Amino acid sequence: MLSFFYRYGLFLGLFFASFGSLLGQKNFPALQELQLQPKAEAFLQTAIAQFDGQRYRQAILALEQAMQANEEGQLSDILFYYKALCYLELEEFEAAKNQLDTAISFVDNKAHYYYYRAMALLQLGQNQAAYLELDKSLKLQANNPKAWLKKGLLLQQKQAYRQALMAYEQALSYQPNWSEALYYKGILLLQLGMAQKGCSCLEEAKNLGLDKAARAQSQYCQIKSN
Repeated sequence: MLSFFYRYGLFLGLFFASFGSLLGQKNFPALQELQLQPKAEAFLQTAIAQFDGQRYRQAILALEQAMQANEEGQLSDILFYYKALCYLELEEFEAAKNQLDTAISFVDNKAHYYYYRAMALLQLGQNQAAYLELDKSLKLQANNPKAWLKKGLLLQQKQAYRQALMAYEQALSYQPNWSEALYYKGILLLQLGMAQKGCSCLEEAKNLGLDKAARAQSQYCQIKSN
């Protein structure tokens, strides 16, 4: 299993995780600047270990202890964000959204906060609100292919097909061989009557090992044999 940091685009500096990697954030506060309190650091480290072990309730308890020890408040947004990730894993999406609301009330310029709030809102069936969150996330950080893919799916659902196609193409511009994006682009192109291009995308996705692309190609694309 991938660790807490790699799964969520985070990396560890001393006992503290800065945000980056998969989500591409570039500028982080250094530990020396934050001057974290030892107790808060220790509880945070415990929470990370619990999360890596998929013990999400225990991770939440450790994060709450870190919050109590975080007297000067330097870690406030980060601790609420981490709690949100735990609740997302537990599929408690309203709780996840509430934690992200609080994180964003402390710091409102972190793209991944809006991205994960969009994920919680999608699970709650609040698609329009999720779309707005994805938009905020992408304005702060355009190079997140997952956000472009989710935006494309929501646009396709609203029958904004040309805009959806542009979103899928943006996703692929940042992650060219992503089978999921190729699959949804292919399905959309078929919807738009561009059968050859659509089937070509499905072929690429199938060759990358995506089973549903192979099934869609078999169903919708006529493959001529010589």
